[in-house]
Amino acid sequence: MVYLLLSLGLSCNSPKEQGISQNLLVNKPATSSPSCGQGKLAYLTDGKINQIKRDAHGIFGTTTTRYPFIEFDLKSLHRIDSILLFQDVGCCTDPLIQLVSHVTSDSSDFVGAFLNEGCFNSQGNSLPFPIGFRGNARYGNKVKIWAYENTCMTFSEIQVFGAPVSSIPDTAKQLTKRKVEKFKELKFLATGDPQYSYKDKVAEGASNFVMNEVRKKLNENLGLVIAGDMTHEARPEELVTYQHSIKGFEKKVYEGLGNHDYALIEAPQNKAQFDRYGIHELDMYPDRTWSKTTFEIMDFVRDKAREAKTNFMKNNINYSWDWEDIHFIQLNLTPGNHPTPQKKIQNPLASRNFLSWDLANNLNDPNQPIVLIHHYGLGKLSKGIINGEILNNKEWWTVAQRKAYYDIIHKYNVVAILTGHQHDCNVCYVPWEGEEVNPDLDPIPSFIVGGALHGYYSTCHITDDNFSITRYYKDQAISTETIKIKR
Repeated sequence: MVYLLLSLGLSCNSPKEQGISQNLLVNKPATSSPSCGQGKLAYLTDGKINQIKRDAHGIFGTTTTRYPFIEFDLKSLHRIDSILLFQDVGCCTDPLIQLVSHVTSDSSDFVGAFLNEGCFNSQGNSLPFPIGFRGNARYGNKVKIWAYENTCMTFSEIQVFGAPVSSIPDTAKQLTKRKVEKFKELKFLATGDPQYSYKDKVAEGASNFVMNEVRKKLNENLGLVIAGDMTHEARPEELVTYQHSIKGFEKKVYEGLGNHDYALIEAPQNKAQFDRYGIHELDMYPDRTWSKTTFEIMDFVRDKAREAKTNFMKNNINYSWDWEDIHFIQLNLTPGNHPTPQKKIQNPLASRNFLSWDLANNLNDPNQPIVLIHHYGLGKLSKGIINGEILNNKEWWTVAQRKAYYDIIHKYNVVAILTGHQHDCNVCYVPWEGEEVNPDLDPIPSFIVGGALHGYYSTCHITDDNFSITRYYKDQAISTETIKIKR
């Protein structure tokens, strides 16, 4: 199977300006996931736009269906130039965001996927929401549009512009990214929880020791990933100390936030600050806001220059990059879209949305090996289990969040999940089969990389066949795990 991962070229130009020949969907049949109401799919392909179609409400999914979709069958091969979505303004004004479109061909499995995030006014304006292709047409006989979240979307019309063709041109086939047959060897370093504290000089000394060991090893390693908790209390002097500890090799460091990088202060909330990262749940603490340093930490993670080309989504601090043939995704605090009920201050900043978007957009092929990094892990401590007892108020992320995460990644070639939060561990390898043991599924390898503030870090080595991780305490190797890479 050959896949093409599309990049999004948004444009608000009209079909004529884009050189599009005809709307291919007029009176074409459509199918969809279960609807929220009594939506009539035929209304979406009658060729009429800019009007209210109340009976079309809810054709796009339900509040209980994950990844709701609508699909159109063109019956034969077509060149697809653009897709236009029109919102039904007669009822609801939910913004058309977090949408993905696939263009597929039954004969060649020629696939395109990308996220769309702009050019649509969701406040009752029926301007089209366009999906563009940066001047490169896509080819297929089916067009499928789906959402990352269980939601009810309301459209008045959907249009697909292009023309019938007899075959896929060779120039288009050359755009296809093909499976890597042999992986290039690479080495990198990993740690978590440097947790620089303005008052704990012992922990600061241990973290500095780890950073100096990293500095020595960078000649033979591509860089360092950090699984959260750069600071202890999100104080300005702590952020400065962390930044000083990586001075000289900061472009080789791929860090993320942990729970200690969030702090609340008594102050009026600043909507603009929250909007900067797409956060709209301002009822967390009505009389408080995140500290200035928390926003500075977010800005630092988001804006810092790094050696590898990084992939970002608008209003989001999560990011990804490639080292050789391996795809890395930094998910910061935890893979999720909302804070846990008991820890509302610690917002995961739509990292699950970013994960879905990134997997749809930035893999070289669907079997590309992936390394995921985030703070909360899959071990007992992150699940709130202490001395064998489950403490609900200590659960750092919920069963529902972990299930949603597993549902996204278990179909991909995840080489390793690297996590922090737990500073020390007797068992650092945590194979994960989701929230219920399933003998039919291969477990996803998960590793606790160790807390720098206690002198722990890991070296990672990826060959064509294996992922190997060696855990260090100070300058002594204390354990090694080797996992076979799936094909």
